[in-house]
Amino acid sequence: MDQVAIWSLESGVHEGDLPLPCGKKAYADCLVELPDGTLRVITTDGLVCEREPGAKKFVKVLELKQRRQTTVRPDLRYAVTQVDTSGEEEAEKTLRFIVHDLEKRTECEIGVPAVRGESSSVWVGGLVAVSVMTDWDKDEYALAVIDPASAAFTMIDLAGELSNLRMGPHAGTVLGDIESDTFEIHLTTHATRPVPSSEEEEEEGRPPRRAADGRTYQPRHGGGEGVLRGKMGDEITRYGFYPFRNDALWDDARGQLVLWGNDTDGNDAPVTIIAPYNPQRASGTPQIVPEVLEWARRGTVLTYALADEDASGAWTFEVREATPGLTLRVRAGEELVAENATFTKKGIETAKRSVTLSQGGADVDLAAPQTASLPPILISRGALKKLATGENVAWTVWGKKQTLGASGRGVETVCVDGTTRAVATRRATGEGISLTVLDHDQWPLVLAFVKDECTVRLQSIELPKARA
Repeated sequence: MDQVAIWSLESGVHEGDLPLPCGKKAYADCLVELPDGTLRVITTDGLVCEREPGAKKFVKVLELKQRRQTTVRPDLRYAVTQVDTSGEEEAEKTLRFIVHDLEKRTECEIGVPAVRGESSSVWVGGLVAVSVMTDWDKDEYALAVIDPASAAFTMIDLAGELSNLRMGPHAGTVLGDIESDTFEIHLTTHATRPVPSSEEEEEEGRPPRRAADGRTYQPRHGGGEGVLRGKMGDEITRYGFYPFRNDALWDDARGQLVLWGNDTDGNDAPVTIIAPYNPQRASGTPQIVPEVLEWARRGTVLTYALADEDASGAWTFEVREATPGLTLRVRAGEELVAENATFTKKGIETAKRSVTLSQGGADVDLAAPQTASLPPILISRGALKKLATGENVAWTVWGKKQTLGASGRGVETVCVDGTTRAVATRRATGEGISLTVLDHDQWPLVLAFVKDECTVRLQSIELPKARA
């Protein structure tokens, strides 16, 4: 099960991580925010999921079946899938495509006169272009242009097989390669022109990201300055990152451009927002003041999503005692794992490893007091002190020793008794691993510990009810 991390584009605050009801190896492929605030996502295993404003999870609303290849419009209004006909006898020279209207939850089938669909396809405006082969014997090719709104298509004959299909530099166009030459094709007028090598160098990088008002931004594949252009194609400015990878999207609802990138380890992802000048924003936004979260008291219930290479699921940790050590009732779903898992004061001060919890069990005897290990929801006070002073921390998690280096402080939000509360955090990273922990010198609670498929993520906290 994958999760979607939600961050506010206005305050920069992490609002939470929401689970997706997809397969274990699947993940979010594309995601948008609809005008009413609903989040819509398509997963790599073909599920269309939505999360209404304020909801704590995504729900499946549609499944794209019989898929050989799926091309999705950037706003996730339509998806066009090529039907997988492998194993069927070829009765006609027709490729079958299904147009999914994700808003109305309807679908219709279109038959395109072709014998083979190539791997190249791309959305441009309201149209999807697919490279196809139209005749085996004559070795003929075409570009099928499908209009999902009218369930109609047109064919543009080509001089050869078109590969590496991508969005063109001008509105309504695509770029594609026929052998060693690059061509720009207009999907409406069918006008085709060869692209000089000098233009190819200028357009090197990812396809341009196009805003609803016609502006574009073209990020660079290997990092560096991308080009921001106006509605008429005029260059406005150049801006970008210099990490290993970068990308961009237009936040049309707010009229702003969002840029992000990550380093070679994939741990840090800086985000920059380019927005129209706003005097109120320029004068300074109100500072978010984090609260001091005192969670370590009898009766508190912490819900986490735990995952490793073999299993994933929800776990709960109920505080039985929090002095001088910590005693927890641990459950994996409804299954009781430990009635009184005790972690001594010594361990809370100096421990250097996390207990591995998986498939309803643990890699230590939770019936015995633990003096050198902590539950995966906590790091030791000594470890937090080292991070606070910039020292590296040696920590064993999921059975392997890791070296974590401090990577800064922050403010994130957690769900406490059904409401969102801002808390101060510290971050640490290592080789392919990241940690976000509550900046509390006595009880440094883990908010997120992530390494590949292995994750520990806080979902919610329920504090004990006040007694009269």
